[in-house]
Amino acid sequence: MKKLIIVLCATVSCMMATAQEYNKAALVVQEQIVAYNARNLDAFAALYSDDIIIYKASGEVSLQGKAQLKELFGTFFKNNPDLYCYIEDRIVLGDTVIDHEKIQLQKGRPFMEFIAMYKVKDGKIAEVHFLKSPY
Repeated sequence: MKKLIIVLCATVSCMMATAQEYNKAALVVQEQIVAYNARNLDAFAALYSDDIIIYKASGEVSLQGKAQLKELFGTFFKNNPDLYCYIEDRIVLGDTVIDHEKIQLQKGRPFMEFIAMYKVKDGKIAEVHFLKSPY
């Protein structure tokens, strides 16, 4: 009976640790989506590491570093005042978040669909891999 209790306690501990990691990574990515929808460049960029790398679906580097991120998304937010993204599906495993995203650039226009894989390290998005690329 004592061994059973120890095994149960260990199992619950592992499940709690996994849930906490899920919550940390998913919360960072979700905050990024909220800032994206608000077109709040400062809040959006604050959720990325200084050495962020974003990869195209081909595996090529699309952008590197927070300065490039701010330049690209600053222009993108400014040019798309109706911009809106919602998450169709989300998978979280440890520090990795995979989102099926639907993005609308203008009201009344169809949504575009993307798959993005976010790697979260130290509470910041360190890498984004587009599996179906917006570019």
